[in-house]
Amino acid sequence: MAKALTVQKPLVLGVIQGGKQDEEVEPKLAGSGPKGPDWLRELGYGARFVCHQVHFAGCWLDMYGVAFVMDECILLIKNPGTLGGEVGWVDSKRFSQQYKLVAVLPEKPDKEAGSNEHNLPGSTDS
Repeated sequence: MAKALTVQKPLVLGVIQGGKQDEEVEPKLAGSGPKGPDWLRELGYGARFVCHQVHFAGCWLDMYGVAFVMDECILLIKNPGTLGGEVGWVDSKRFSQQYKLVAVLPEKPDKEAGSNEHNLPGSTDS
């Protein structure tokens, strides 16, 4: 039985709209992002990204969104779009030294334009 589980199709997302399921959509990343010593500041306002702590050996990644940018610090939202999202100010240089950027997530499409290419079913984002 365990062998049957390993032969399944890879995970894809299906978008259900109007009671019918559209074609399957594979998640897409926008790219690896900047590599400098202060990579967080280079992302800019509104960017969403995944990263992990430099000296952390686990498999889980953290997702953040840049909510506000000032000269002195940056306001980050951890797990944006969820009810339990944490908000906090960070020093961008220290954050960039302590975390390794894995990928920049694509910008969310404008809902007024009718596109939902990157929205997940059941998402609470607005």
